[in-house]
Amino acid sequence: MYHRKSKRRTRAQLAFVYTLMAVSVVSVVAILVLVMLGYRFNRYDGKVEQGGLVQFDSRPSGAAVTIDGMTLANKTASKITATSGPHTIRMTKPGYAQWEKDVNVQAGGVLWLNYALLMPTKPATRTVASLPTVSSSLVSLDRKYMVMVGAQNEPTLYVAALNDNNPILTKVPIAATTQSSVDDTATQSFTLVALDKEGRNALVRGTYADKTEYISVDLRNNGASYNITQSLGVDIAALDYRLGDTGTVYVLTTAHELRRVAIAAGTLSGPLVSNVAEFSQADQSTLTYVTLPDAKGVRTVGYLTDGASKPRGLGTTSGTGALQLAIGKYFGERYVTILDGTRVTISKGNLPASDSKDQIALGIVAQFEVAAGAASLRYSPGDNRFVLVQSGVSATSYDLELLQRATITLPSLSAKPLTWIDNYHWTATMGGAVMYYDFDGTNGQMVVSGASDQATALSENYKYYYYILPTSTGSQLVRTHMTF
Repeated sequence: MYHRKSKRRTRAQLAFVYTLMAVSVVSVVAILVLVMLGYRFNRYDGKVEQGGLVQFDSRPSGAAVTIDGMTLANKTASKITATSGPHTIRMTKPGYAQWEKDVNVQAGGVLWLNYALLMPTKPATRTVASLPTVSSSLVSLDRKYMVMVGAQNEPTLYVAALNDNNPILTKVPIAATTQSSVDDTATQSFTLVALDKEGRNALVRGTYADKTEYISVDLRNNGASYNITQSLGVDIAALDYRLGDTGTVYVLTTAHELRRVAIAAGTLSGPLVSNVAEFSQADQSTLTYVTLPDAKGVRTVGYLTDGASKPRGLGTTSGTGALQLAIGKYFGERYVTILDGTRVTISKGNLPASDSKDQIALGIVAQFEVAAGAASLRYSPGDNRFVLVQSGVSATSYDLELLQRATITLPSLSAKPLTWIDNYHWTATMGGAVMYYDFDGTNGQMVVSGASDQATALSENYKYYYYILPTSTGSQLVRTHMTF
């Protein structure tokens, strides 16, 4: 006989069902959150552990990834949640050298291994152009152009577009009207000093017997030139284009004054900073400088912001060793790195306008010693994540993201300062061998041997590696194909 359920029993059953559903939803969401946070069940010890996300990628892509000997199902680009702690990562692709790195995965963290640059084991090469000689060369900051001077006494520049599959070497003469006339052209010489970021303009030093002058050359306008020395009557020790503004040039005069030149207007500013030994640009609006010793033998490092009425010091030293300053910005925070002798100090905080009365608040991130004789200090391009210091055959890097330091001893002394070829790799030419390394000195690869001591470049599209080879009849601009 059918008995109608009581309202109380019906409500109890509904409450139970709804509660069970709510608990199930909460449990599923909690499990999903834990999975997203990297928690996994370890079937070996029966514990739930939090791991970290590891992102993999390579150039070229399609590389197999192994972690502690276990091969992942997917090739690069790929990712995995790995247990926290040390791991050995390898990336392999047929026809390319193996990439390997020991890493430490942080619980709940994300480790980006998206920069593996694989070197072909049997690379194809191509001669782009032949020249009687190459006396100086530079690569634009965007890695799209290489500019060269051929014979040193010839007022001619050569430009190669590095991304092109079939590059043509463009010949750009320096306008004769902007050069000093000489009786014997064999006594004159031209040397590349700087390029703007996009490789559209070049600063050239011309030397004629006992006279030196600096010329800005428009590489896209048939060599249209502006002789800064002649036009402004200033003796120059060093100069560079303002970042992002090829119409403005910063010059350091032989009187040790830092000034600004407006090319179109043909004007020279008053001294921005005095007693300057060297300068560089942190960004488009910030200059850094190192002074000569004052009467008490004290040297100062400081900065000058655009539009400010005066510079501001960041540190002093009475030591006689290397003194350099670099300022970078990583994830919106200012980092200040000072090299004083063998001591490197990295700080972060705020940097107000250089003429501001606001207090500078910098906290030390790291301090460490490097080998004596430090020659260069610079941040990696792009996001400024890495600090690189070269001291003879020793190279030391510091990772601002992972707060890790690494030092490598190079096989021989690099003739020129180490340079970055992208955001994660730096290069050196040592004894004719063109080498590149990861930011921490691992995964060193030789691109070619027997190269000239000239500029080398990884093209912006990562397809080609360029360098200059000497031949029995002159020089060749050659490239290695990084992909096939």
